[in-house]
Amino acid sequence: MLETQLLDITLSDFAVDSLIEALVYRDDDIGKTARKALIKIASIKTINALIRALNKKDYYVNWSAIDILVRISSDKAFEALIIALNKPDYYVSKTAADALVTIGNEKAVNALIEALNNEDYNVRINTAIALGNFTSETVVQALINALNDEDKYVVRQKTAEALGNIGNESAVNVLIENLNSEDCYVRSSSAEALGKIGCERAVDNLMNTLNDENLQVRKSVVTALGNICSEQAIDSLVNALDDKNYNIRMRVVGVLKNIGNERAVYGLIHSLNDKDYYVRRTIVGALVKIGNQAVVDGFINALTDKNDNIRIIAAQALGDIANERAVDTLANTLNYEDDRVSCVAIEALGKIASETAVDTLINALNHEIDDIRILAIQILGKIVNQKSINALINTLNNENDYIRIVSAAALREIGSESASDSLINALDDENYDVRTEAAKALGKIRCESSVEPLINALNDENHHVRREASVALGNISNEKAVDALINTLMDENYCIRWITTEAIIKIDREKGVNILINALNDENSYVRRRATEALGEIRNEKALNALINALNDKDSDVRCKDIRKYR
Repeated sequence: MLETQLLDITLSDFAVDSLIEALVYRDDDIGKTARKALIKIASIKTINALIRALNKKDYYVNWSAIDILVRISSDKAFEALIIALNKPDYYVSKTAADALVTIGNEKAVNALIEALNNEDYNVRINTAIALGNFTSETVVQALINALNDEDKYVVRQKTAEALGNIGNESAVNVLIENLNSEDCYVRSSSAEALGKIGCERAVDNLMNTLNDENLQVRKSVVTALGNICSEQAIDSLVNALDDKNYNIRMRVVGVLKNIGNERAVYGLIHSLNDKDYYVRRTIVGALVKIGNQAVVDGFINALTDKNDNIRIIAAQALGDIANERAVDTLANTLNYEDDRVSCVAIEALGKIASETAVDTLINALNHEIDDIRILAIQILGKIVNQKSINALINTLNNENDYIRIVSAAALREIGSESASDSLINALDDENYDVRTEAAKALGKIRCESSVEPLINALNDENHHVRREASVALGNISNEKAVDALINTLMDENYCIRWITTEAIIKIDREKGVNILINALNDENSYVRRRATEALGEIRNEKALNALINALNDKDSDVRCKDIRKYR
């Protein structure tokens, strides 16, 4: 490093060879110092040495030499860059071409155009790519001429790409001609270039190429037609939805989604039976995204399709779009033989949630198939209006146990006080699950009129009901419930004893502390552990003294919880 810095100071031709040798080191400081010194010297000897360095089989040295030549910025250095551009080494030529793009003046452009005639195809490739960064008519014409390169298809491929990047319409005719090239890569690049240029003149030829035997060509054509976005191409694109390759079909769906007119929608609707699941889902997503009147009409018509899968997809999509015009047709599907279609239609009606949709869901409560009735109940439980509530209240009297259970749960979801009386009655239902759900619902509604019935439920024969009654009374927090809850502390179920303790604390903190202290003597270690946790959160003197005594508990978990609270 010191030697390199000294050579930098000398700034003489004497240092050039050693500085060139220093370029092989990839250490940032050494490399930077050597490059800076060579740029400062900038002599003829330096330039010649840099040209020789281009022959080294070291990419980093080659890159450094070209970078220095650009920065020297003399006529001699420019000539050296031209030499580098025309070298058969791909990476040297490419780096030089990029450097000339950076320079970007007329001399650089002319040098690149001239290199299009180099006998080495790697040079022609790099030059074509570089010229894609310029937009002059001279460059365009040079690239058009290069499309006739007979030596290597890859030169024509990169030339077509360059013309696409420039986007000049004067290249359209020659690109159209190259859609018939014998080489698939040239056809593909020409199609993509035409798409980037976006000229309507190319649409007919691109449509004809949609049937190309090569997959990549067909992909490029679809992409090109998508970029041009011409309605003229819709019929051909719709036909391409039958392409044997699912990637093509997926691309076509994306293009038709962007066009989004009635003909595009029609084609997408009729491809809902595609054999590939992901294509079907993509089509649905595209149609929902379009979301216009034509889409709604198309899905409504698809609800009558003979294929059950299409009807299911259509019903799901109509739910996602949530257009009220679909309600009547969705209602009709509730009578189809396939239960899956009916269930999806019910869910769709729930998403629409209009007054008409709610009426249809209420009617579905009388459906002959239990699963549909249950689903209708669950969905009505998410729609908060009095119509839904009244309908659910009525189903609490249904002879089917499970329907009554689901109805009580749905009323809990809504949480309306107008359902309290019916839920109180449900505390006497013969099915304990109904009673349990009713107690849960009343705990959420927190209606004072339910306190006495919930106190009675503390004596229910089923421990689930007793537990939820305790939770509900704690949520309501009415002092009338304290004595009954204290009696429940003798319940045979340890979980209920603990939940009841929590309920009492919510209602009367002082009484709750005393009960928690007593709970430290409970026979069940779970109850004692939970009591220490609660007392630890209360943190008054009474609680602290009790916890100190609990340090002698026979259960190590109880003792550890005490210590953690007051550590």
